[in-house]
Amino acid sequence: MRFLTAIALMLSVALSPPAATATTAPNTGELKAAIVYNIIRFTRLPPQPSSRLTMCVLANGETARAFEHLDGRGVPDGRLSIRFISRPEEIRSGCAIAFVQGDMPSSALSGATVTIGDVDRFIDRGGMVELRRFGRQIVFEVNNQAAARKGVQFSARLLNLASVVHQ
Repeated sequence: MRFLTAIALMLSVALSPPAATATTAPNTGELKAAIVYNIIRFTRLPPQPSSRLTMCVLANGETARAFEHLDGRGVPDGRLSIRFISRPEEIRSGCAIAFVQGDMPSSALSGATVTIGDVDRFIDRGGMVELRRFGRQIVFEVNNQAAARKGVQFSARLLNLASVVHQ
């Protein structure tokens, strides 16, 4: 868990806008974006029609702004293309990866290949990765069953960092 936190901190500084300095502490949105980026880096997706992986982001405020910095970043299966959406139903249209913050119907998750949420009980709704606060840390749970149904494989290293892995 410390490994992921360290990576998240390093990436959040690297992903910060140019005006930020190394002494500026990353905000929660930057940490979440960095954690999501690392989760994707350690995830194998089934073959995609394009090397441009569309990540749909349903978030607002500092979290949405933090995801802007991921646009064009390389991941093992291609490059990320960030698309901001305003309704959960939009996940069904061309999202290889979806990050959602806030309440949403579980039926909206069916469109994306990889689903990551900052939503209470996201795993119970069929999501693959749920971000949660644990004290001052952000931890994550993984739903391996939901991932397997979509042909998604999380690396053993990533699964070791998860606070809970649902088989």
